[in-house]
Amino acid sequence: MGYETKIIIGRVGMSNKELEHDPAKPYADGRMEHYFSVYAMLDLCKLGYQDDALNRLQTKSHAQARAKIKTDVHYFYGEDGNLAIKEDRYSDGLWPMPIKEVLAAMKKSLIKNDPYRRLVWAIALLEAMQDDGEDLRVLFYGH
Repeated sequence: MGYETKIIIGRVGMSNKELEHDPAKPYADGRMEHYFSVYAMLDLCKLGYQDDALNRLQTKSHAQARAKIKTDVHYFYGEDGNLAIKEDRYSDGLWPMPIKEVLAAMKKSLIKNDPYRRLVWAIALLEAMQDDGEDLRVLFYGH
C-alpha cells in the first residue's frame, strides 16, 4: 500500500446489539458488528509501495474485511467518542490481525541498514503489549 497508515492496537469486544442479542437468532441483515476497544494508535505515515511482509499483511487484512462485510464488521469510535468508524478513509474495511502476526511482518519489513524509525517505534510498542493476556489485535487504518 502506498497511502498513509495508522495502526490501531486494541481488543475485539462486542457491540450493544450483540450484548442484547440471542445468538441462536440471526439479525435481520445477518451481520454482526464488533466493537474494537482502542488501547493505542501509532501513525506509520507512508509505508511505501514495496512488496514486503507488512504491506502484504495490510492487504490481507483489507481482503478479509471485504470478504466478511455481510457477516462481520469491526468498528472503533472516533476521537469525539460518538462516531463509529467502520472503514478507513480509502473505504477499506477494518479487520483485526493478531498482534504477533503484525509484529513478525514488521520485523521482516524492517530494513537493517536503513531502519524506518516509525517501524522501530511500532515494534517496540507491540513487543511491550504482545503478552498482556488480552488477545490484543491490530487494525490497519488508511488516512
